[in-house]
Amino acid sequence: MKLDAVDGGGPVDPSKVNVQFTDSLTGDVDVIPENGTNGWTYNNPNDPTAVILHGSACAELQNDPDGTLQVVLGCATILK
Repeated sequence: MKLDAVDGGGPVDPSKVNVQFTDSLTGDVDVIPENGTNGWTYNNPNDPTAVILHGSACAELQNDPDGTLQVVLGCATILK
């Protein structure tokens, strides 16, 4: 996802981005923390244009290809 504007709106605040995964079988929603080991990071912290999954967060998505990944804007980023 390009993070410089949303639907023609203003710029995205990179400190107010969260990523969540919805399990296709249970419907459970997990917020994935910003974490370079088992979570997500930006491709470039100084000029982010994409979100990259790491470790168990990446494996969870690969194990459930019908699951849904969403990038949520507007709330302070959850760190772990």
